[in-house]
Amino acid sequence: MKRLNEEGMTLLDTMIIASILLIMITALASWQFQQAKQNRAQNALNLYKQLQTNLNSGAGQIQSVGKSEQLGFDSLP
Repeated sequence: MKRLNEEGMTLLDTMIIASILLIMITALASWQFQQAKQNRAQNALNLYKQLQTNLNSGAGQIQSVGKSEQLGFDSLP
C-alpha cells in the first residue's frame, strides 16, 4: 500500500475519487429518471382505467334511461 505523504492526496487519487462520485451521481440520476417514467406510465394507466369505468357506467345509465322510456316509466310521480 502506498503511504500518504505530507502534502495529501495525489492528482491521480483525486481523479479516481471524482470518477467514482461521477459514476454514482449518474447512476442515481438514471434511477430517478426511470422511477419518474414508471410513475407517469402508472398514472396514465390509472387514468385510462378510470375513464373506461366512467364511460361504461355512463353507457349503462343511458341504456337504463332508454329502457325506462320504452316501458313508459318516464312520467313517474
